[in-house]
Amino acid sequence: MTTHVVNSDENSTVPMTVVDLSGKEAMGQTSQEIVRKDMDVLVDSLMGEEASEGNLSSAIEQVGKEVRVWKNEGDLGRVVVDFYKDLFAHQPCRNFEAAYDTFSVKLSEEEQVHLGISVEMEEVKAATFSMKGLKAPGVDGIQLVFITVIGRWLRTRYWILLISLCKPGRWIRRY
Repeated sequence: MTTHVVNSDENSTVPMTVVDLSGKEAMGQTSQEIVRKDMDVLVDSLMGEEASEGNLSSAIEQVGKEVRVWKNEGDLGRVVVDFYKDLFAHQPCRNFEAAYDTFSVKLSEEEQVHLGISVEMEEVKAATFSMKGLKAPGVDGIQLVFITVIGRWLRTRYWILLISLCKPGRWIRRY
């Protein structure tokens, strides 16, 4: 199997692509023809509509430097692993404590004072039991009754399917 890889590093504008050439080679095309055709497509996508002759030749040179053809899958695997390893290794660790200080406070001073007040267990119970029993938590408003009915229907259909599969030639239909 021959594999065409356009390798990309942080200074390159060419994306990394991997193409399996085994099927195309079986159709009578050589690796060089396929690589050249893929390079032309890649250059067209890089240059867009405003491709002039000078820009086009420099783009072809740039792509030509980055195209490599490997016949060994192990070499290709090492290149891919190294690409992604280097991709994430160069990012510096961010100072999260400094980022937390940049968050804007949306609460007024009075609301901030109320956040520090302790809540008694009776208040938590009263708030919990005053919630509507049919409404699921969240903003979507899905009713608990709907979830229960759908769950019951799915369980019934699941068991019917299992029973049918255990007895070949006999399908049970129940609506």
